[in-house]
Amino acid sequence: MIEGYKAFWQNYINYKDKTSRQHFWTPIILHIIVIFVVAVLGLVSFLAGSILLSALLFGLIGLFMSATIIPTITLTMRRFHDAGRQPRMAFILCIVTIIGAIAFDLSRHDGLAIFFALIIVICLILILIETLRPSTQSASDRLKWF
Repeated sequence: MIEGYKAFWQNYINYKDKTSRQHFWTPIILHIIVIFVVAVLGLVSFLAGSILLSALLFGLIGLFMSATIIPTITLTMRRFHDAGRQPRMAFILCIVTIIGAIAFDLSRHDGLAIFFALIIVICLILILIETLRPSTQSASDRLKWF
C-alpha cells in the first residue's frame, strides 16, 4: 500500500509507463479518506463556532487537491494505457470534469448547474469504468499517447 502511494508521487510526470489497478486505486482511496476526514473536522469546527479553524482546514483541502491534480491526471492516463485504452481519452475526460466543476461552481442558474453536474457525473462514470477494467497485454504501437 505504501509502495503504491510512493509511486504516485515519484511517477507523477511519467506518461510512458503503465499503472495497475492496485497502484491506481491505492492513492485515490487514500486521498478520498484524507479529504473526507479533514472536511468532517472542518465542518465540526465550523458548527462549534471556530470559523478560523474551519477556514484553515478547508483551505488545506484546496491546497491538497491543487497539489494532486497533475499527478492524478497522469496516473489516470497511465491506468487507461494499462487497460488498453487511449490515454488521451483519460486526459480529455479529466479536463472536462475539472472545467465542468469550475463551471458548476460559477453557474448562477439551476438548470445550468444541473447540466454541468450531469457532465461531471458522466465523465466520472466513464473514468470509473475504464479504471476498473483489467490490465491488457496490448501492443504499444496501437496505443498512441498523444
